[in-house]
Amino acid sequence: MPSVTTAITIFADDHVFWPRSFIPSVLAPFEDQSVGMVATKKRVRRTTPGVLTWPSIVNFIACNYLQRHNWELRSSNAIDGGVFVISGRTAVYRTEFLNNTDLLQRFCHEKFCFGLLGGEGLGPDDDNFLTREGMKKKWLVKFQDTEDAAIETTLGEWPKFKDQLLRWARTTFRSNPVMLRDPAFISRYTWSCFMVYWAGLVNFAIVWDALLITTFVLAEKSGGAELVIFLIFMFWTKVIKIIPHFLQYPSDFPLVICQIAFGYVHSFIKLWAFVTFWDCDWSGRNLSEVNPEHVGLDTSFYQI
Repeated sequence: MPSVTTAITIFADDHVFWPRSFIPSVLAPFEDQSVGMVATKKRVRRTTPGVLTWPSIVNFIACNYLQRHNWELRSSNAIDGGVFVISGRTAVYRTEFLNNTDLLQRFCHEKFCFGLLGGEGLGPDDDNFLTREGMKKKWLVKFQDTEDAAIETTLGEWPKFKDQLLRWARTTFRSNPVMLRDPAFISRYTWSCFMVYWAGLVNFAIVWDALLITTFVLAEKSGGAELVIFLIFMFWTKVIKIIPHFLQYPSDFPLVICQIAFGYVHSFIKLWAFVTFWDCDWSGRNLSEVNPEHVGLDTSFYQI
């Protein structure tokens, strides 16, 4: 970072694809001098729309996983300016925020659980760490929800995707409590605090849905017709966030049941992540293979 001379720094993964007008679009929010970080819209490349095979289903679920992120980022950022994370797939920062010796030291040796765990090299919560630090330093965050700022990525290979889900869930249990014990954050980002960070900790779909249905059935004056209406409403709440995907790939709609089932399966992944939150393994990412490759990596930009 000390060698960077530009006012803005862009971080990007090695498996993302930008549109031609990407950079002007993500730089636009920085016209406001209070903006220190910009999150980008994300989209997974759909490999086999409408195909009922295991690889296709996993890719379909991965597409919707990021599509739901776009929805959550857009809503929370519009309400109180908060975001749950600025994804490291592509993130844009003011260089003056990043170019801080103390910040970089803690970034590369992040500890958690009151400083009792972690600290051994760059941890898997890297993008969450930078998001938290920027918000603590009172930089504004913007989510650039435009097609010009939409990055594409590849995601949804099994069993790599399972390992990634576990790593991301563990990050939630390590990172979210840090913000929830900060009074300044709670005061500034009240909506995001409870509807994003707190909800991320306690949202186990299989538990809450079972309780909702059970209490509805046991309620007075509840009949079969009312239960059907209630179940339809529950179904609607689970698909509304992924409607943009179905508009782009209508042939995927029969796979919607797989998306709903994934929500319940993910509850068990999340439970295991909670039990093993102390594990800072880069699940789904083999750094021992990636690091040697960077020596011969062609980092030049080109147009396609």
